[in-house]
Amino acid sequence: MNKGLSFTKLAGKGQSVQSKLTIAFVVIALIPLCLFSWLSFKRINNTLEQHAQTELQQVTNIAQQFSRFWLADYIKDFKLLKNQLTTNSVQQQSAKTEFVNVYEFVNNVELIDSAALLAAPTSSFISKIAPQSLTNIHTSLSEHATPSFQSFLIEKQPHFIIALGIYNTEQQLSRILLADINPQWLMNQLNAMYAKNSELNFSLLPSNSLPLLNQQPSTEQTLLNKTQLMQKTFTYNNENNDVMYGFVSQLNFLGDQSWQLLVSKPNVQELTNTYSIKYFALATLLMLLAVLACSWWFGRVLFHPLRRLTALVDKITKGKSTQVPILPDSQEFNLLSSKLCKLAENKQQQLTEFYKQGAELQVVLRHLAEQKSALDEHAIVAATDLKGTITFVNKKFCEISGYDEHELIGKNHRILNSGTHPKQFFKEMYQTLKQGKVWHGKICNKAKQGNLYWVDTTIAPFLDENAKPQSYIAIRTDLTALKLQEIELEEHKAQLQLVIDTTAVGIWDWYIDTGKVTFNHRWAEIIGYTLDELGPAVIGTWYKYAHPDDLIVSEQKLNAHFSGETNYYVNEARMKHKQGHWVWILDTAKVVEWNDDGSPKRMIGTHLDITEQKATELELQNSRDQFASLVGNIPGIIYRCKYDKVWTMLYMSKQTKELTGYDAEAILENKQLSYLEIIYSDDRDDIEKTIIKCIDEHTPWSVEYRIITQGNEVRWVNEKGQAIYDTDGNVLYLDGFILDITERYQAQLKITRQQSLLESMSKQGQIGAWEIDLKAQTLYWSDEVRAIHEVPQSYSPNIATAINHYKEGYHRDKINALFESAISSGKSWNIELIIVTYTGQERWVKSIGQSEFENGQCIRVFGSFQSIDAHKRLELESEKANRYNKSLAMLTVAPEVQSSDVAEVKKLAVKSMCEVLDVQRASIWIFNEQRDLMICHSLNIQGQGVDCCNAQLSAEDYPAYYEAIYKQNLIAIDDVYNHPATVDFIEHYAKPNNIKSMLDAVITTGDGNLGILCAETVGEFRQWTQSEETYLRSLATLVGSTLVSQRRKQTAEELKIALVLAKEAGVAKSQFLATMSHEIRTPMNGVLGMLELIQLEQLPKPIETKVAIAKTSAHSLLGVINDILDFSKAEAGKIELESINFNARDLIGEVAAAQALTAQNKGIEIILDLVALEPSQLSGDPGRIRQVLTNLLSNAVKFTNEGEVVVSASIERIEAQLMLQVSVKDSGIGISKEKQQQLFAPFMQVDASTTREYGGTGLGLAISKQLCELMGGAIAIKSNAGQGSEFIVTMEVLKGDQQERYMPKANINGLSILVVDDNETNRLVISEQLKHWGANVELANNAEHALLICENRVKNNQGMYDIAVLDMQMPGMDGIELCEVLKAHADYKHMPLVMMTSIAGLEGAQRYSDAGFQAYFPKPVTTADLISALSVITNSEQHEALPLVTSGYISSLRKAKTIEPAKILLVEDNPINQQVSTLMLKKLNCETVLAENGQRALEELAKHEAGYFQVVLMDCQMPVMDGYDATIAIRKGEAGEQHKAIKIIALTANAMDSDKERCIAVGMNDYLSKPIELDILKDKLEQYF
Repeated sequence: MNKGLSFTKLAGKGQSVQSKLTIAFVVIALIPLCLFSWLSFKRINNTLEQHAQTELQQVTNIAQQFSRFWLADYIKDFKLLKNQLTTNSVQQQSAKTEFVNVYEFVNNVELIDSAALLAAPTSSFISKIAPQSLTNIHTSLSEHATPSFQSFLIEKQPHFIIALGIYNTEQQLSRILLADINPQWLMNQLNAMYAKNSELNFSLLPSNSLPLLNQQPSTEQTLLNKTQLMQKTFTYNNENNDVMYGFVSQLNFLGDQSWQLLVSKPNVQELTNTYSIKYFALATLLMLLAVLACSWWFGRVLFHPLRRLTALVDKITKGKSTQVPILPDSQEFNLLSSKLCKLAENKQQQLTEFYKQGAELQVVLRHLAEQKSALDEHAIVAATDLKGTITFVNKKFCEISGYDEHELIGKNHRILNSGTHPKQFFKEMYQTLKQGKVWHGKICNKAKQGNLYWVDTTIAPFLDENAKPQSYIAIRTDLTALKLQEIELEEHKAQLQLVIDTTAVGIWDWYIDTGKVTFNHRWAEIIGYTLDELGPAVIGTWYKYAHPDDLIVSEQKLNAHFSGETNYYVNEARMKHKQGHWVWILDTAKVVEWNDDGSPKRMIGTHLDITEQKATELELQNSRDQFASLVGNIPGIIYRCKYDKVWTMLYMSKQTKELTGYDAEAILENKQLSYLEIIYSDDRDDIEKTIIKCIDEHTPWSVEYRIITQGNEVRWVNEKGQAIYDTDGNVLYLDGFILDITERYQAQLKITRQQSLLESMSKQGQIGAWEIDLKAQTLYWSDEVRAIHEVPQSYSPNIATAINHYKEGYHRDKINALFESAISSGKSWNIELIIVTYTGQERWVKSIGQSEFENGQCIRVFGSFQSIDAHKRLELESEKANRYNKSLAMLTVAPEVQSSDVAEVKKLAVKSMCEVLDVQRASIWIFNEQRDLMICHSLNIQGQGVDCCNAQLSAEDYPAYYEAIYKQNLIAIDDVYNHPATVDFIEHYAKPNNIKSMLDAVITTGDGNLGILCAETVGEFRQWTQSEETYLRSLATLVGSTLVSQRRKQTAEELKIALVLAKEAGVAKSQFLATMSHEIRTPMNGVLGMLELIQLEQLPKPIETKVAIAKTSAHSLLGVINDILDFSKAEAGKIELESINFNARDLIGEVAAAQALTAQNKGIEIILDLVALEPSQLSGDPGRIRQVLTNLLSNAVKFTNEGEVVVSASIERIEAQLMLQVSVKDSGIGISKEKQQQLFAPFMQVDASTTREYGGTGLGLAISKQLCELMGGAIAIKSNAGQGSEFIVTMEVLKGDQQERYMPKANINGLSILVVDDNETNRLVISEQLKHWGANVELANNAEHALLICENRVKNNQGMYDIAVLDMQMPGMDGIELCEVLKAHADYKHMPLVMMTSIAGLEGAQRYSDAGFQAYFPKPVTTADLISALSVITNSEQHEALPLVTSGYISSLRKAKTIEPAKILLVEDNPINQQVSTLMLKKLNCETVLAENGQRALEELAKHEAGYFQVVLMDCQMPVMDGYDATIAIRKGEAGEQHKAIKIIALTANAMDSDKERCIAVGMNDYLSKPIELDILKDKLEQYF
């Protein structure tokens, strides 16, 4: 068997096996390599051909696009040339020449008339074009307003012609712009683009018989005519018989398809490199065949010893005993056979050792099986290999996972992965195991049914001899129930923390012993700082920023809390903000840790900023404490009971006593009571049904119900249990756990209430909360956040798409950057951004967010979300409005506007519209005089500048637009294609200019509508805002004012001439009136003065009657003169109003009293209604008001024959001023509607018959109207013929700012008076009047005489005159000049001066007041006014500043009071009535003494003598002693005999007759009913003193 074999080692060296294998490998490997090379060559050849074809197609496409773009850009520029052409021929030629010079491919440009195009050639170039081509151009442009393209031969050369039409206002073709283009430029550009690829050739070929542009032979053209290959790659031979690749495509020049583009490339260029590859492949093939023959022989030699070794190895493997021969073929085979022999010997030894170890292993396995059995009873066990493949599971593992054993074995442990833990969790676990360490932790797995369960897991690695893990074993304990409780508590804690973070609460933690304090960021933010700015956190930080006054209260409350008097420390205090103001905070805290000696150790509290809102921090702190208590150990009962009707307890843990109050022994075996009896009766049935159902379904139960403790306390419990079955499925007993959840249940109720409150608060403030859990990859939105995003109820937000709600662009990028920054660096944010809601609406929101880190990794990002859309839009609109106002202000002060340069203002306006409104087009349109046509005067196109296009829009063509703009004055059109106003010009105006939105405002002035400002957007729609509309209105007003200013400048010169003439006429009129006034008033003064002097004497009755008639006639004549002069002064604008304090009630009463006698004689009644006249003390011109009211009332009396005249007055408040309104209503003849229009015209009566019947100048109402308007009011009439009239006048007045002035008693007896007048009659009349009243009068006939008299009086030491009365017009020196001389003299300057003039004072009284006069009266002056003026001047204090005394001032003074001040005893218990009554009595000049009851009244009376009190005002209902008893006591003399008869007036709130009779019966003299009115009180008091 072993014949020929050698079992000894090989001596020397043999042939190497490696060399043999190398030769065999070369032979075997190179044959397929040769084949592969040859096939690759074929593939390369085909690829190069295909690449050439693709390249030509791509180049052709690029050339086509280039040609289209070239032609489109040229036509665009050609259109710009058309728009630049004007009617000036020189400018036209210049523009065309410049255009030809700019574009090198343009040969010529011609502008010709449409009619001339077909009639006669206008240039040599046009004459060369065929008539048919010109006809085609004309027809194309007439039918379509688009450019026309024509190509044809001119002198055997191809030409491209581009034509543009120019149209008139009727859209008819008027002129044609032609351009001759050289197409060779296009070919040159294409060749230049591919200059690097010199093999490419471009040819432009005509589809007709035109020759090639590059003058090449027509090989290509002939080829195309034969093959008609379009859009295909083909090969052909050129004139040199070279094979070419070619590609032909059709060119489209504005619809003309008579040209084709050929792109070609030589075929040989692509295939040059392929020949060398073919030759190399053939040589390689021959060499490989030779190598293959040699390799075959070496293979046979090598294979024989390998086959022998294979047979030996097979025997050893099967366990047969055999000898291994030593092979001498080579060193490798010799070594291999030696090792194989040694291996056979070792294997025999190992088999012997193996059998021995097998016996020992059986013993060990038996022990392991016993340990495994014990472990399976108590733990969940599984084993896996290094890859996590399950190799073993015990029974409990199958039970908890829900899988059978065969379903788990061989499967990876990932089958149980619940997805709860991140990948990093398992990565760290496997890193620990790979290090050979034991890993311990809690893992959440997913059972087969899909439910999750938690296990406490310990995984240990099995190590090999190198201490490397070779498998793992995991031992687990079920803690699902405990983990679920922990998760629930963590969720509550997280929710509470989220509430704290989103409600902006500052938190502090104070270790009292050390003084160390921890603040959160919000604590510092409340006072405007960051934690870094506050420095080291110590208790001194609080004392530093707290208000000193609040620290005292804080310390008191803190000590009270430390001593146990209060459960919590609650205090409101002020803290100093960084900006200097005080911030109110609510400080709430509690000691959470105590030292062993009972002193406080640690205190935790919160700061809530209650400056802006009062949050419920105390309730949140209570919730926090309750959550903390739930985290502690929860007492519970472990039980086992029978499955019977009363649940007989077999075992109950010791916590039974603590939970139920009963000992466990009392309940076991139902000794004293069953557990079922403890359960609340209303809950028993539901619990039994639930548990029985779970038992039948073989599932555990968890129920919550109430129990009644031994102390009759109701407690909530949670019971979890399951039934234990025997092998037949019968219930053996029930096991479970009962947990006291009373506190948790109550806490949940409180949390529910708090959450409801917080949700309500967030809805009111539109503030919601959000949270991103990066561990669980979940996103939470509160209801308010969902409402802000307007998402439906079914919408579920997720992290991936939530950011898409932010507006694309800046807003989305900004929030993305902030979120990334928060995750990476922990930065918080507070920003305002725009979101796009679910419904597509843009909305401004305020987003606040911050991140939470754990072990250096961000695990959570949360914050709040608030809708600020209305506020933000208002803010943006305000900013936009400010920008608009600034622009308008700059335009207003622009030099162009100030100088009314209309042309420049128009340019500025359209530029401003484009810049400020951000529009692409802005224009100004001006109306013609008929307002039915508007022309564009200025057009600004963004990027093109300002132009005057002269476009026109007529009302006939666009009626809808005209109607809308006239009706609204401004139209904001967001979409011109869907607005009724723009329907007429969509096709002709909007579409050609790509206009989408328009904002048009009418330029309106007092002269009417002048034009339109138009702002237009191009390419995009726009929603116009209110501020944009306001800006355009304001700009229209500015432009309108400039237009009006220009128009007014044209009439300014004419007005200047008219003004000069009017001034000259006014001066002449004033001089005439002054002269006539002097000439008429001078004799009138003598007439009236003498008549008054005559009346002072005793006259016979007939003569007295005649004198009275003469005086009345003179006053009538004076009234006519005064009316004429007043009207003249009103026309000249020289009426000056006085500002004098007066009493309106007295003034109206005096006017009515003056007309009372006339009314009485006619049998009519004048009625005054002055109830609404409050306040009555006013400041104004009482003289002019009296003049108006006198005219109205005298007219009412004059034109009323029967009935009454009602005068009513009221005050209306208008800001700081008052408006006096007086109505005079009569029952007279009335005035028809048609006659009312001329009623207020000067010198006009209603009709001639009225003038004859009633008389009058017709100036009264005209003057009254002018006076009312001068006083800021108006006059109006309501009347019908035969039904009476009502005149209503209004006048602006002010509230009187000083006390009423009273007319002093007229006493001029003994006064020395100097009268200076050049008219002897006037001197005589005045002197006689003054002497009659007892004055000493001295006369002077001129100013020089007066100065001489004064000088002599000083020399004689007689003292200066008390008053001097001066005339105005005197020869030599007039009255004002005399006044100036007297005031300049030290001896005369204090002498009061009175001016009397007959000029009627067209220049007004102010001139005399400035000169130094104390009084001023026009002649003729009445004796009453003169005496009154002298009385006012002589009775005033020197320090009292009096206004100029005039007739109006005299009329405003009230008569002096005659009643002396009285003392009144007021008996009243009510403080308010005391104050009111005292003020009323003080106003009536009465002094008041108060007594709060009847007893005090008796005591007060007893202190004084008789007559001290004039009247007692006695309240009836009072404490201590009422008014009735007090009156009886006074009448009995208990207050003193001297007061028994004192006047007593009762003050009673009872208005019954029986109450009044009782007052009289007890001895009261009279009574007043409450509430008391001032006028009634005054009348009542005047009856008794």
